Amino acid sequence: MSSVKFRIINKYQIELLEDAIKGSIIDLNNADQIDLSIILDQINHKKDQVYLEKLKQEKQNWELLKTNE
Repeated sequence: MSSVKFRIINKYQIELLEDAIKGSIIDLNNADQIDLSIILDQINHKKDQVYLEKLKQEKQNWELLKTNE
């Protein structure tokens, strides 16, 4: 039995990078390629959320400071 090369496309799909035959093993610990675009999109989305939350907080602080003057 041989090990089959593959790449991870997303959390639901893998793509075989070579032909496989019955009995071939796909070892998920040995991915040859991983598509990181989904992960990067999620990181960037969370960055935007953090930025907007900080902006909202600073606006509230500014308004509070303004009303206390």
